Amino acid sequence: MPLLAAIVATTGCETARKPLEPVPVTDDTEDTDELLVDVARKTTALAAVFAAAAQVADPEQLQTLSQYGIVPPRSPAIDEVFPERRALVEAVRLWDETRKRAALAWLLENATWSTLLHAMAIESFDSKLEARDFGPSMLGYAPHIYANRASLAPLLRDALEDEAIRRIASDRVRQPEGFGHEEIQRRREAMFRYLRIDDDLPPYHAFYATLMSPGLGVNASLPDGSILFVVGPHVRTEDALLVLYHEMARPPIHRILQTPMVAAALASSECAFAHVGENFGYVTWRSYFAETLVRALSYRLQGAGPQPSPFIYEVSVGQTLMAYEQGELGFEKVVLAMLDGFREYVCAEDARGPIACPAPAIRLPSGTCLFLPGRAASDVPVAIYLHGMTEFPSLARLEGLRFVQAAGDRIAVLLPLGTRGECAWSQENERQLCWPTMPDRVDAVQALAASLRDDLEAVRARLGRDEEISSFLVGFSNGAYGVDRIAGITEMPIAGLAILHGGGERLPGRDGGAVPIFLCAARDDRWHFSTMETLRAELDAAGWPVEWREHEGGHALAEDDPEEVVDFILRAARERSGETP
Repeated sequence: MPLLAAIVATTGCETARKPLEPVPVTDDTEDTDELLVDVARKTTALAAVFAAAAQVADPEQLQTLSQYGIVPPRSPAIDEVFPERRALVEAVRLWDETRKRAALAWLLENATWSTLLHAMAIESFDSKLEARDFGPSMLGYAPHIYANRASLAPLLRDALEDEAIRRIASDRVRQPEGFGHEEIQRRREAMFRYLRIDDDLPPYHAFYATLMSPGLGVNASLPDGSILFVVGPHVRTEDALLVLYHEMARPPIHRILQTPMVAAALASSECAFAHVGENFGYVTWRSYFAETLVRALSYRLQGAGPQPSPFIYEVSVGQTLMAYEQGELGFEKVVLAMLDGFREYVCAEDARGPIACPAPAIRLPSGTCLFLPGRAASDVPVAIYLHGMTEFPSLARLEGLRFVQAAGDRIAVLLPLGTRGECAWSQENERQLCWPTMPDRVDAVQALAASLRDDLEAVRARLGRDEEISSFLVGFSNGAYGVDRIAGITEMPIAGLAILHGGGERLPGRDGGAVPIFLCAARDDRWHFSTMETLRAELDAAGWPVEWREHEGGHALAEDDPEEVVDFILRAARERSGETP
C-alpha cells in the first residue's frame, strides 16, 4: 500500500487557538548559572546595538534593517508583556549620535539575519566581549562577517557601560517556565522517542531572549560542544515552546539529511524547488526542505495538526508525519518517502533528473548503483541485489544498503531499481517498483538480464578482470521472484543464488545447472513460508546444494539476513575458486 496517497495535498486543518496570555516567569535558581549570565549580557548588548542603529537610520536604511529582522515589526502586545523592550529603547535614546551611527554603519556593512548575529554574539565573543576564534554559525554562512566580528566587540562593550542596559541584562537571566534544564531534558527525550533514533547529540541548553525580534529563534554552538537554543518572545506560552521545539529539532534533522541515502534523495528531488515562489532566504532545496520538515515536526511535537503555511510543502509534510505516527517505519524512511514523493508527484516528468546513488556508490549508465570495496582485488565476489516491492526508489536503495553495509569491503554490490507496472496484478500495486515475474513477461526478464550483464561488464572493466563475471543474485520478496526468473529462463552467468522470503518456480530444471543456493524463510510469513518449504524440497530432490535458514517473524528482511547472505557468498566464492574453507 502506498505510504503517501497524496504527497502534494494543499489543505490543512486549523487547530483551536488559546487566548493571549503572558509567559509566566519563575525564579529557577538551578538554571541561573554562568552560561545564562553570559548569554543575557551578550544578547542584551546586541539588542542595544540594534536599537541604536534604528534610531538614526533613514527610511531606506531602516528597510534594510527590517528585512533582516534587526528592526522588529511593531507589536504593542509583545511590548506590553515584555516592558524591558521599551525600557531598552528608551535607555538607548540617551546615547549620543556618534555611538548610534557607529552601530548603524557596522550593521549596514555586515547586513545579515539578526538570528545569525545573535549566534555570532554568543559563539564568537568571550565573557569580556573580546572576539575569539570560534563561531561555526556565522563562519559557515557568511565568513566575511565572521572576519569583521572584532569591530563589533567595542560596540557590545560600550553598550554594557550603560547602567540601564546592564540592569536589563541582569533581569534577563531569569528564565520562563518551560526553559529550565529538567524541562528541556523531558522535551529532548520526547523528541527522540518521536524520531525513533538514538540520542547521541551533545547537551542542550535554552535561553528565552525577550529582546529578540518576536517569533524568531536560532541555535548557537558553544565551545564545549553543547548547543544553546535561543527563542524570541511570544505573547503565549505555547508559541514560545513551539519555537523551542523548532530549534531543538534542527540538530537531529540536520544529521538525518546528511546521511548518504537522504542526501541522494535530496539531489534527485531538487526539481521540486522550482515550484517554490517565496523561499524566505532558504536558497537551496536542502535548506528549504529542512526548514519545512522542522516546522511541520515542531507542530507535531507540540501536539498540533498541520497548519496553513507560506512554505508550500509544509501541510503535506505534516500530514505524512501524522501517518508516520500510526506506523512503525523509521524516521529516515519516511523522509526518503517524502522526497521521492515530491520528485514523483510535484516535478514534471521532463524536469526530473536521474535518481542519484548514495555516496560512495558509482552510478552506472543504467541507473544501477555500484558499491566497490576500497582497493578491491580483481577477483572480489560480485553480487546483485534485487529489492522487494516498494513505491519509492529511495526506500528500495535503503533496503539494498543494508546488504551493502553487511558486505563491507568483502563483496562488490550492484543495486538496480525495479520498474513501475510490473506488479500490475492489482490496481493498488500499479505504481510499485517491481521486477518482471509474471509468466507473460519473458521478454522483460531477458531485457533485465541483458541490462544486468551490461552492468557486470562495467564492473569487470573497473576491476580489470579478464573473464566475464559470474555474479551472485540476491533477492528479497518480489526481488526473490525476480532472481528466480533470471536464473530460470536466461543464460546470464550465475555463481550462486540467495532467495529471501520469496519463492521459486523455475529453478529445479534450470538449463545452466545447479549452483549454490541460500534459502531464508520466516515461520510467520503467511505468504511465502510454505512456498519456500516447497522450493527447498524440490531443490533437494533435484540435487541442488541448498543452505536453508528459517527464523521467527513475518514477511520482512530480518536483522541478521544480510550478514548470513554475505557469509554464504564468501563461502561459495571460496569453494568456486578451489580454496579450502
